[in-house]
Amino acid sequence: MRIFYFILVFICFKLATKAQNITLVKDVHFFGHTFINGASLVKDNVVYFLGGDPSGANLWRSDGTPGGTYLLNLAPGLGIYEIHLAKLNDLIIVGCLINDGHLEIWKTDGTATGTELVRSFPEVPEVYNAWNDRELVQAGNWVYFVADDGVHGPELWKTDGTTVNTVMVADTGPDNLPQHAPQFLTSWNNYLLYTQYTTAAGIEYWRSDGTASGTQLLKDIYPGPASSVPLQILNAPSKGYDLIPTPLGTFFVANDGVHGAELWKTDGTESGTVLVADIFDGTTAAGAFFNSLSVNYAFLSGRFYFQGRSVNEGQELWSTDGTTAGTAIVADAAPGFQIGGIRRMGIFGNKLIFNATSNMFYEKLWVSDGTAIGTYSLQGSINFASVSASTQLIPYEGKMWFAGIDTQGSELWQTDGTVEGTQRFADIYPGAKNSSPQFLGVVNGFLLFFAETESVNKYHLFRLDAPPVSTSVPSSPSLQEIRLWPNPAHDFVEVELESMSAGLYHVRIFRADGVLLEKQRVMLPGTLELRGLLTGLYWIEIREEGKAERTVKQLMVKSD
Repeated sequence: MRIFYFILVFICFKLATKAQNITLVKDVHFFGHTFINGASLVKDNVVYFLGGDPSGANLWRSDGTPGGTYLLNLAPGLGIYEIHLAKLNDLIIVGCLINDGHLEIWKTDGTATGTELVRSFPEVPEVYNAWNDRELVQAGNWVYFVADDGVHGPELWKTDGTTVNTVMVADTGPDNLPQHAPQFLTSWNNYLLYTQYTTAAGIEYWRSDGTASGTQLLKDIYPGPASSVPLQILNAPSKGYDLIPTPLGTFFVANDGVHGAELWKTDGTESGTVLVADIFDGTTAAGAFFNSLSVNYAFLSGRFYFQGRSVNEGQELWSTDGTTAGTAIVADAAPGFQIGGIRRMGIFGNKLIFNATSNMFYEKLWVSDGTAIGTYSLQGSINFASVSASTQLIPYEGKMWFAGIDTQGSELWQTDGTVEGTQRFADIYPGAKNSSPQFLGVVNGFLLFFAETESVNKYHLFRLDAPPVSTSVPSSPSLQEIRLWPNPAHDFVEVELESMSAGLYHVRIFRADGVLLEKQRVMLPGTLELRGLLTGLYWIEIREEGKAERTVKQLMVKSD
């Protein structure tokens, strides 16, 4: 044991000498299911995730500090192999898949004393084997999930965090077959959208308001007992599609028996459920692909970006404004009809950053402003070999972070959206070995991630303290002398210019994922209004009137 901790201390020392901002938080291991969408969650500057220690896998929480990182110990002594999480007011609702094949619903407020079992369901492992596609989803004042009580088969359930109000929504399934369970649960305007099988309509898209009478078929898109949900979804959900809510409506893929698997959208009504575009001609071809597991979609500046597939271009980046005329390919990044695809997509300021394949084996990192000319690879000619196929893209301190691969293996990289600004930040596992960073999220100004530091699958929890990042032109270093206080802030924040004269400045406020929320033109030093911002992490970009130089500062807002 002493040797093990000596190794960790040595690793941390090595990291400190090469990237002073990376430190070990705790010797907690990660499990593969941690990074399935919905299996980790950030709430009130605490991240919840499936972690492990010598006692096995369980629910952990971390605020980025060693003292604030600890086990919450759900289902003690039983062993957990998968969890899913959802926010509900002041609580986290947790769905635990237990090693013997049964399901338990728990709730926690982030403390040991506030962690309680809500309800246990019988052992039906075949129902929960694909539960990563039937996650817990919050809609209104309820969290919805799929469960089998041993009587009705797999059905839609809901909970408000109490045992008495953990109830079945509706008995809509015609049998107890697991393959006929509800799937792809998605919240839309306090309603729930999902897929459901019936003998009359096959597998179609449904909606529910949380009551039995308000749970109904959205639209029989493929009339009769045939299913509109493409078989690719049902046979390989991780390669399939999903329901993606946006301000334009909820987008999804469906086959009406005429156009093949194409792009549709719904406003939650039958009349508002319509085909958007027939991208790939034919009755059996698929023209659109996107799912929440790969996060290969994004909504930016009034347009929905996704992976489309056409006869001439193959699988490429497409976008739509929700109309047929407004649906088009953005760029043919891999010319010709080649096998490729977009695996991850993230918003960075007013641009998209995504990784995609130019052939079956080669991952590239790309940037796009939504135009063909503004879509290009960030690799350059010698920058780095490729992007890890499983990498996440996470904005932090004015950069997008990801796992890049070069001669040093899979390591921690960053990009500012330019070829020159795409660099390896640290060689966490020295040499050609892979640290393969897996990100949890940003809490309390730290970027939390797991990284491998010893041998295969020996991951530990690290944090990246905000590195000295500047997006300003070097000729104007004084612009960095800006202070925001208080931080965390509530309704207002004071901006001080420690070595600059007063003047007119342009201020932009970004959400933590890079989405622009608002612009202000104000006199500084002075006060910025923050009313309407929810609790969370934000980026404040400040630029003096008439100048190109700017700086980005991090601000925590507490709305309550």
